[in-house]
Amino acid sequence: MIIFIEHMKNILLTYNIRTVHFALVHSHYSNGIRAWGNATKAASHHSTILQKRALRIINNANYNEHVDPLSTAYRSLNLNDLYEHQALMFIFDYITNKLRLSLAGTFQFNRDYLKPDLKICSFS
Repeated sequence: MIIFIEHMKNILLTYNIRTVHFALVHSHYSNGIRAWGNATKAASHHSTILQKRALRIINNANYNEHVDPLSTAYRSLNLNDLYEHQALMFIFDYITNKLRLSLAGTFQFNRDYLKPDLKICSFS
């Protein structure tokens, strides 16, 4: 996918390359992020490198240019931020009872699980 974007950067406008990036690269990251987003840093290093490379290609940036300003300009989240966003959306869906029925009873709040025993002790 990265090679396709690299070949297209000389043919398409930047806006169109950005669209291709969101269609091909970003969609793969966002679809599987809940499953592998909490992987170790070593396991996700290759994906991070590919994401940075794609953003540099879109912007015609040097290979060692910082990616944070580029991702801010294109309103694209890096992998860690994308994982945090998806995790927070999952928690929000759980709190507002919008999860699928298969996941609805799977989780418990700590306040429900760790209820203190409120028996009143009487000392005679």
